[in-house]
Amino acid sequence: EQLPAEFLAEFVQRFENDGLAEIMGSVLNGVTAAMRFQDISTDFMTPLRALTSLIANKSIATILISMPNFLPPNTTARTFELLTILGPYFAKPAVFDDDQGKLGKTYFANLGTRNFGDVESAITNLRGTISSVQSVLHNLVMQLIKTGPEYRESVLKFLADAITSNHARGRLQVDPKTVGTDGFLFNIGKVCLLLSDPITDPGFSKIHLIEPFHFLRSNQRLPQPPSTTLMNADDEYLDAQKKLWATQNPAAPASANFVTDVFVLTLGSLHLGYLSSVRQFQEFIKRLAELQKEVQKMKAERDSGAWANAPDIGMKEFMLKRYQTQLDVWIAHRLVTSTSLLDKVTVDQIIRFYNLVMMWIVRVILVGSGVNVDGLSWAQIARGNFQGVNVIPFPAEVPSLFATLPEWIFEDIVEFYLFICRYVSEFQATLLENTLRDELLLFTVGMLRSPTYVKNPHLKSKLVEILFYFTLPLYRTQSGEATGPRLDLVFSTHDAAKKHLVPGIMRHYVDAEFTGDSRAFYDKFNIRYNISQILKAVWEDQNHRLALIEASQKEDFIKFANLLMNDTSYLLDESLSKLSEIHKLQVEMDDASTWNSLAQTVREEKEKTLRDLERGAQSYIQLGTETVNMLRYLTSEERVVTPFMAPYIVERLAAMLDYNLTTLAGPKCADLKVKNPEKYRFNPKSLLTKLVDIYLNLAHRSEFVNAVAKDERSYRKDVFARAADILSRYGLKNSRDLDELHAFVKKVEDVIRNTQVEEEELGDIPDEFLDPLMASLMEDPVILPTSNITVDRSTIITQLLSNPLDPFNRKPLTIDMVIPS
Repeated sequence: EQLPAEFLAEFVQRFENDGLAEIMGSVLNGVTAAMRFQDISTDFMTPLRALTSLIANKSIATILISMPNFLPPNTTARTFELLTILGPYFAKPAVFDDDQGKLGKTYFANLGTRNFGDVESAITNLRGTISSVQSVLHNLVMQLIKTGPEYRESVLKFLADAITSNHARGRLQVDPKTVGTDGFLFNIGKVCLLLSDPITDPGFSKIHLIEPFHFLRSNQRLPQPPSTTLMNADDEYLDAQKKLWATQNPAAPASANFVTDVFVLTLGSLHLGYLSSVRQFQEFIKRLAELQKEVQKMKAERDSGAWANAPDIGMKEFMLKRYQTQLDVWIAHRLVTSTSLLDKVTVDQIIRFYNLVMMWIVRVILVGSGVNVDGLSWAQIARGNFQGVNVIPFPAEVPSLFATLPEWIFEDIVEFYLFICRYVSEFQATLLENTLRDELLLFTVGMLRSPTYVKNPHLKSKLVEILFYFTLPLYRTQSGEATGPRLDLVFSTHDAAKKHLVPGIMRHYVDAEFTGDSRAFYDKFNIRYNISQILKAVWEDQNHRLALIEASQKEDFIKFANLLMNDTSYLLDESLSKLSEIHKLQVEMDDASTWNSLAQTVREEKEKTLRDLERGAQSYIQLGTETVNMLRYLTSEERVVTPFMAPYIVERLAAMLDYNLTTLAGPKCADLKVKNPEKYRFNPKSLLTKLVDIYLNLAHRSEFVNAVAKDERSYRKDVFARAADILSRYGLKNSRDLDELHAFVKKVEDVIRNTQVEEEELGDIPDEFLDPLMASLMEDPVILPTSNITVDRSTIITQLLSNPLDPFNRKPLTIDMVIPS
């Protein structure tokens, strides 16, 4: 590094044809050998700068690339970073901890005695070092690339081999002894990001240089393993499309252009580097949380005096000390890892790159569908200005160019955004606030609006989850109040979102019912909770409300309304029944004499049951309350109400409301009284108010009045009187609302009386006129062709909305198959 440049130039000139390769080969190997003994906390910069200074001379750069250990044969993923001459420069100066936790001990020791500013300073200094290292590595690679075309190919192959040798890092379970280190792949990825930086401009001016057909090439820069899952195709289809493309494009260049190579290398390096580290980090965070809970539990037991007379108190103290030491080490490890993964500069670079990737995928779809994309402004398309081209929904037929893309590209995008959304506080919310979100919104809305494009239902659910995070406040006051800018404002400013967001998420609300996954029944409630939050966030926006009203006029909305009914009924039933069981257990535990008379094992079992009930109650109450809230504001819009008045919906709606009103305000409402109801997010007055709001929203509809009147199981006039009394006593409803509620009950009572008179006049109904499932008079009888049984049309429609099978023989059935009787 201290040699004068003139001396090095003259030295090279003197020995150019007199053993220069042997001399410099020894020098370069010596510098690399020195690098193998360094790390981020030692003098790693001396050999790194020495190498950079040496290869500034083109002759020495060509010698380096031509050396046998530049890309030695039979190198495994684990040995690649040790045996290749450039490997140590990428592996050693990295801010990821080794098995001994050296960096954690060096930079984050004694965390309990250090203030926040001191720890932040250590993180800032480390991130500054990261930036310096990666800048030098990028310059080093660029110098080698500029040496000449044949040498550029060798450098690109080095990067590609470093990535492809680590395919095992793409798995959920990774054996660290068989793959490259996090630090090595992280630095490879950062260099690839810097190489791709010129093509990630906000205007996407170079997007046309990235081959849309690259993954149909037979000679890809990053060959995909045979087990690679495709977006919407199988291996047989991929092979056929590759052959077809080769036949149709005989004059295509033998290899991809440099821009495409850099693009693909960056995709691969993030997939097997950064995002593999993210997956392992998130699993580690779960283990860390479990250890923290265990330490807190042990400390609480010790401080309460529970250990005082324990015969094994010595062992307990030893284990607590051991766990606390382990916890300190793990927290330090967390800080080291998050220093790299949540570095603002890195995250910003990845966001800009994935913005490009998402727009490239949209371009692939359009090109693959035969759309002329010449002259389009991709920056404008990202913002929802489609310039006369039909972009969303995407073309009905999924083009082969998109169908044959590796699914991991799509999955990486959603996993990255979910990661930064979950850990936004780690690197300041301003990063998301100030980063363009148009590309993500266009991509997400487009995929949700075109559900046949993504065959993996979990990926679509993750898109919804990303949009859900947009609804959360970026900033809160000390008291927890939301303040400052909100990410969900983009929902109301993006042209494509205003038209397509609501129908897209409502379609997924229905699709979540039929994922085929073993956990689908439980997962769908979390998915629909996310959707409810998005709908709530946009409800007051007139553009989104008009989109919802338009969607409600379509036949598919009935499926949405039916599932909303099912969810509300199930979640409220589970919520209130669990509260009732909690109440019983709490009453039992409060009776000290009876409780203490039980055997220890019985008490422990009941305590475990209580904890399980409490966890379930918290989840179900939150989900149920939001579902009721969604039903409340949807029924407040007259133009959306009509589908809920269908005979096969309205009667179940009335029955569900009556049952839960009786539970909340009926004679057994005391069974819901639990200690600290806020612990379960249970607010009975608020829930009662929402239920009554739904009654008031629908009180003017004769269909609803008649449905409530037919509910012999749960409707009780006195329950409405008790509910009105509660609402009046606590000032939850004004006199006008209460008058409307009383008027509604009067209308119901009138219908009941009139119905009774009609039934007395009619007499007993012959069995052949009764619906076999509902035991009620059939008003529109139809014959089911697969079982030849007659039922009422509204009954079978209700059945088919939830399950497209004949209820009598479980054979496939659709409503258009039934025969009028």
